[in-house]
Amino acid sequence: VTCPVLPGACCLPDGSCQDVPDVDACTAIGGVFEGYGTDCATVTCPELPGACCLPDGTCDDVADAATCTALGGVFEGHGTACATVTCPVLPGACCLPDGTCDDVADALACTALGGVFEGYGTSCDTVECPALPGACCFPDGSCSEAPDQATCEGDGGVFEGHGTNCDGVECPTYPGACCFPDGSCAQSLNQDVCESDGGVFQGYDTHCEAVQCPALPGACCLPDGSCQDVADANACADAGGEYLGHGTDCATAECPTYPGACCLADGSCQDVADADACADAGGEFQGHGTYCETAECPVLPGACCLPDGSCQDVADAEACGEVGGEYLGHGSDCATAECPTYPGACCFPDGSCAQSPNQASCESDGGVFQGYDTHCEGAECPVLPGACCLPDGSCQDVADQAECEAYGGVFAGHGTDCYTTECSALPGACCLPDGSCQTLANEAACTALGGVFRGAGTECATAQCPVLPGACCLPDGSCQDVADQDECDAADGIFQGHGTDCDTTGCSAIPGACCLSDGTCEDVADEAACTASADHLTEAARAQDETAEAIVGAFQGPATDCATAECPPPAPAVLDLFQEALFVTTEDSSTVGWPSLCGTFGAPLMGLHALALASMMSFRRTRRRRRKTVR
Repeated sequence: VTCPVLPGACCLPDGSCQDVPDVDACTAIGGVFEGYGTDCATVTCPELPGACCLPDGTCDDVADAATCTALGGVFEGHGTACATVTCPVLPGACCLPDGTCDDVADALACTALGGVFEGYGTSCDTVECPALPGACCFPDGSCSEAPDQATCEGDGGVFEGHGTNCDGVECPTYPGACCFPDGSCAQSLNQDVCESDGGVFQGYDTHCEAVQCPALPGACCLPDGSCQDVADANACADAGGEYLGHGTDCATAECPTYPGACCLADGSCQDVADADACADAGGEFQGHGTYCETAECPVLPGACCLPDGSCQDVADAEACGEVGGEYLGHGSDCATAECPTYPGACCFPDGSCAQSPNQASCESDGGVFQGYDTHCEGAECPVLPGACCLPDGSCQDVADQAECEAYGGVFAGHGTDCYTTECSALPGACCLPDGSCQTLANEAACTALGGVFRGAGTECATAQCPVLPGACCLPDGSCQDVADQDECDAADGIFQGHGTDCDTTGCSAIPGACCLSDGTCEDVADEAACTASADHLTEAARAQDETAEAIVGAFQGPATDCATAECPPPAPAVLDLFQEALFVTTEDSSTVGWPSLCGTFGAPLMGLHALALASMMSFRRTRRRRRKTVR
């Protein structure tokens, strides 16, 4: 018996009803299913309340759309609720003081514009905004209300904006142009301010852009105290004077006599009152109004007395010192100079001392001149250190020859130093990894051969060089640190050389033969590759016959190959018997599985199969033992 599914009544949120085939159909239209077998004729559906969004973004749950409309809102539908509804804030009209209108988001936005908000949901299309009067300021600072900007400006005033009033506005007095004696112009608040600044007021609401202010001439005081009336500061500067300003004149000006720069023989400078004062100081007057800050005073040459009593005119004390002389001062000359000859003490690097006629003679002997009129009896001549060349070619400053010899070095002499002495390194013994030794020039040459440098001055005859172990790569790709080639050969490995190690040596596995249970052989990289090859052949065979027997691979070991490997032939009789015993097909094509054969053939056939596998594995072990014996 097939029982039909009866339709049922579906109550919708607005109180209406609809007959639907099942509960899913009712849910799809947002209704409440009243049950299978019900119908709208007998079911009373209630009208659900709904959310009502008001213009200001708030929400009320109301009974129906009519109630919402009466509140000026938008009904969101029966079954909705304020808890889940987001109500937008409706914009409204904002009346601005000038009578214009802007639609704004809310009352705050309107207030920020200085307007009056007409309410949420209102629009500038339906609102009439009146223009407010405003304050009008006049140039004299007075104020009156005007209906708009055009009226105010027509009366010569400045409109302060709609909605302003004279009680809240401070009207300024408009400034005017003020002309100054130098022909410049500036805006002044009023006539009093202009005149107090020394200018001439051009009237209220005048502007410098439209006014021509003439520049008045002025007095120019010259450095010698005289005065000239000139047009401007540039003309005064050209005459070397000081401009007293536009509007001044020489009739009332008091011009001082300016001091001047006085250049002295040593190149220094003094500001003095006049030429007489400069002459008294032995200088040359540069003129009234000159200053030492800008004066270029040359240094006069002077006489230089040399140690041998001769004299040279030189530029300065430094030049005199360079020739070993005594400078007599700027402005002196050899024509009037009397130069004495003064011998002096001369100290040598080894601490000894001798009198020299002059500095040049002392220094040519390798000494240090102690000064004119000095004596060895009062001179303290220190013993200077010297450079010591060490066997490795390095250098060390030492006190004397004894200290140098203690380091095994060669002393270069007192007064020498390592900065100017060239030392050559001695060759030394270099121990190589195989225990042999070579005499090489330096450590770099030894390192290049992979050896260990025993130090400059060492010899192979006394160097005891050890034989370093090395890495041995085994046939399976592993590595072993061994003592020498013989130990590596005994392990069938390849010796990588003395001084190598397994941490830094990369060894690769040696390939070998893979005997497969189908009687074939493949040369493969390793045992894993042998297993993978057998698995691949099994998959290929079973792609042709899904009952094909699995093929097993036996890796013969590294360094074997199929040319010499003796792989056992397959055991077809045993394997075929095993295959037939496992799967027997009856007349009705049903398969008799292993459980049905266990009683008759199962145990014997399993024994045969195990025997075949054991035979193959035994052959594999025999091959491995044979290969190890040959090695």
